[in-house]
Amino acid sequence: MFWLGARKGTSLLMPKSRLTILVGNYGSGKTELSLNLSLMLAQEGKKVALVDLDIVNPYFRSRERADILVRHGVEPILPQGEYIMSEAPALPPEITGYLRNLDYQVVVDVGGDNTGATALGRFSEIIAAGSHELLMVVNAYRPDTDTPEKVVAMLSSIEEASGLKVTSLVNNTNLAWETDLSVVLQGQWLVEQVHQLTGLPIAFTAVESSLLEQARANLPGTIIVPVDIKMRLNWAQT
Repeated sequence: MFWLGARKGTSLLMPKSRLTILVGNYGSGKTELSLNLSLMLAQEGKKVALVDLDIVNPYFRSRERADILVRHGVEPILPQGEYIMSEAPALPPEITGYLRNLDYQVVVDVGGDNTGATALGRFSEIIAAGSHELLMVVNAYRPDTDTPEKVVAMLSSIEEASGLKVTSLVNNTNLAWETDLSVVLQGQWLVEQVHQLTGLPIAFTAVESSLLEQARANLPGTIIVPVDIKMRLNWAQT
């Protein structure tokens, strides 16, 4: 699972396992959370690698923020050369080494839905052999995960494609710039229903930093993690 520390009033989400893997529906916010978690770990002095396994979505991939990662001490593991922005399923061979390297905290950003999870399946035996967290990131305002039953169906399809079991749920419900507290609370209701259906624990709720205090006040007993947005495109605001 995770533990939550604090430094100078800032929440720090720290995984207890060395491998943290994020899966979910398209648009659930896996990449944003992967970036933020990697940077949090690096801030704590950890040796961190972020593995970009998203071979599906051409618009929101962690490789597009490799400069930020490198600047803050995170090693991005990306397709190289002509394949770095390609849609071809070309995964760098060093992924296996990082997954096995006990000196590193490794965050894995997986492509959306069961299609993206097939890439994860290539490494399922290595991952299953060690301690890891497989987080199902949920955005209640995506059409394929807007009911508890749809989330469970999506979760099951991802597990089947990856050959791995989800260990925890994450509420990352948002509507981009239109997100307010009511949006977050709707997502919390949804993941709590999924928890009832599956028995899976809720690891944390992620909110944009400006909503942190409101979320803490309205969700007592819930781990709330602030997220600094890095992936939104400027043209999407118009």
